[in-house]
Order: sequence, then C-alpha cells, then structure tokens
Amino acid sequence: SNGDEFKIKVSLVEDYDSKEKLEYVTDAAKKKDKKEADIIVKEIELTIEVEGLAEVVKYNPFDDLEVTEYGSDGDVWVDWSYYGDYSIGYYDFDCDNDYDLSIGDTYTITVDEDTVDYMLEYYGVLLTETSKTYKVESADRYITDMDDISDDIIDEMIELSIDEIEGDAYWTECTYGEYEYLGMYFMTLKEGKYGDENFALLVFKTTATPEDDDYDPFTIYVGCRCYDIFESADGEQSVNSWCYSYGVYTDIADDTWDEFYGFITERELYDYVIDDYEDTYDMTISEGLKDYANGAVDEEEEEEIVVEEYETIEDYLASEEAQEEISAEIENILEEQGDTYSAMAIYADGNTITYEYTFIDEQEAGVLDGVYTEDDFETYFEELAALVEDDEISFQLLFLNPDGTVVYDETFSNF
Repeated sequence: SNGDEFKIKVSLVEDYDSKEKLEYVTDAAKKKDKKEADIIVKEIELTIEVEGLAEVVKYNPFDDLEVTEYGSDGDVWVDWSYYGDYSIGYYDFDCDNDYDLSIGDTYTITVDEDTVDYMLEYYGVLLTETSKTYKVESADRYITDMDDISDDIIDEMIELSIDEIEGDAYWTECTYGEYEYLGMYFMTLKEGKYGDENFALLVFKTTATPEDDDYDPFTIYVGCRCYDIFESADGEQSVNSWCYSYGVYTDIADDTWDEFYGFITERELYDYVIDDYEDTYDMTISEGLKDYANGAVDEEEEEEIVVEEYETIEDYLASEEAQEEISAEIENILEEQGDTYSAMAIYADGNTITYEYTFIDEQEAGVLDGVYTEDDFETYFEELAALVEDDEISFQLLFLNPDGTVVYDETFSNF
C-alpha cells in the first residue's frame, strides 16, 4: 500500500573476479561532467517507499450478509442473502455445514476466492473478511422433557381434551360429572422410528350416571391425545389444537343397550392406548398415574391377585368363597338355560374339576362329540392354576340324560 517500504539488496558472489568493474552512475559522477566512475560494488541496499498506487476501498461483505436459520432442533438448515452495493451474489458464498444442524452446532460461510480477486482487480475493493463462523444458538424444537412443558400449555391441553371427550360422550345414555385431570403419559419418538415427534395422553376420571334409574352411577376413566408440543426459538410454546379422545362405547350392563364412553379402570385405558406405542416411543409418566409397564396394578387388580393358594382344586371348592361362587354360577346357568337342563353340579376330585349337566329331555349319545376342544378352557385353566400349588389342571364335562345315562363325557387338560 501507499506509504509502505521495501528494500532491495544487491551483492556480488564471492567467486567473481575481485576487480570486476561495474558501470555505475552516481550523483557524484554526474557532477563531474558525467564522467564515468570506476566503482567496485560489493553490496548495495536500497530502501524504497511505495507511492502513487491507486487507492483501494476496504469492505467487509459480512456486514451486508443476512444469515437465516430455519427448521427445528436437529433439522436446522441455513440460508443467506446479500444486500450490499457490490456485485456479489448468493453463489459467491459457500457454507461448509448448512443442514441437519442442532443447537450448539457451528457452520462457516466463506467468500469464493475468485470473487475476492475479482473485487480487488476490477473494483479496487479489498475484502477485509472472507470467512465467518456462526453457531446455532437457538431453534424451534419439539419438547422432549415433560418437565419443560409450561403450566399454560398443560391447561390448554386439559381444556382441549375435555371439549373433545364431552363431544364424543354426548351420544351415550349417560350424563357425566366434572372431568378430574389425573396426569399424563408423555411420549417422545425413539431414534430411527417414524411417527409424531411427541404426544401427551392426558388421563381423566369422572362419574357416569345412567339416564335409566335402574342403574347406579359408576366411575370411569377416559383419555385424550394431544400432539406437537412445541417450543419456538423465542421460547414460546404451543400445542396442536387438534386432539383425539380415547374411550370405548360400552354397554352399561349385560341386559341393556345403553352405553357409556370410557373405561372402567385406568389400566384398561393404558392397555388400549399405550401398549401400541411402547416400541416406537419413550415414555415419561407424571405423578398421579401408575407405571403399568413396570408392574403397577390397580386396586381392583390387587384384590384379584391377592388370593389364597390351595393344595388342590378339590380343597379350593371346599372353601366358603368358592361355594358362594359355585352357587351363583349354577343359579345363573339354570336361569339362562332352564329349558335345557334340569340340574347342574360342580365338584372336584384332586385337581380335576367336573361340570355335570342333566338334560330335561333325553338326548342321543354322541350328540356333543367334537363340540368342545381344550382351547375352549384355556382361560379357565389359567384362573384355576393361580389358585393351587400344582398348576396341572383337568376339566371334565359330563352331560347326563334324565335317567342318568351318559350323553357326553370328555376330560380336557392343560398338560
């Protein structure tokens, strides 16, 4: 640049003729009528100051480069626009890492080398900065931690859910009390899986009161799924206004077509919804809900599984509890099929339980052959095996004519 200095040094190589003459015209020689001066030059050093160069304009192109980041965390991509006065365009810049970025990642934008040379040579513009590194400081993101969901968004999801549930329950033959929010199962998509990035299953409890006064009110559980719980780069959170309620239209009782919308137990709701997503989503459970995936049970289930263990089925049938159940079962069967059977008995010998039916009208032997298989008793075997020490159970079906002759006698086993 103008004002800079540089030096020129001239020296003779040692093995030259020591007396070699160089013609050198100095100011002193010129003053002596321009006579030649015979000088032996061993070393000369000149200092020269640069002057007379055309002035250049110094310019930082990044002062007029607008860089924009789009997308959400993990999927951020970069774009830029040049708004300066010089003939520099989008393609005069390059980026080393401009997509699939996460918060904390860096990327560098560089001016093309040919553009740097061109600007200096043809416009006299010296680019003072030719590359700049940026960092993704913030980005829109799907919330992945349930604790990050704001109270306002939870309140909004509760309101959306209740509106959706009430709309779906409107068509049933029940009225419903206030929906009590119990908590949520918060689901985030696993790496390499496909689906919604996140969703929350909100769980509610309420009382269903049948319109028919013959039936008492009862407690039910119902859920609603809210999608796309999102936080923008400026910290504002949002949730998709569309949601989906989870309930089942179920008969109030066996003797009516009247229905309610929901589930009798919280576990039924969990099994209906969450079981389908365990392979695809990671789950966080809020306080107030049970972790069924890790062995939690409802109170109703606790009552069912805390049972006394008997040595044999015969011992179990002798218990007061079993006698009450047997009497109720026999009464129910004869009431429903009283035009077919005149009597029924349930008894056991060791681990073989027998159901004995007596027909009102005489039947031909073999009339029931092939009607029953072991698969018909699979659930029954499981229930009985949970009651006794030895889980090898046999089930005898015995059908008799009024005179006591055998119509059908078959024994099925689970071993």
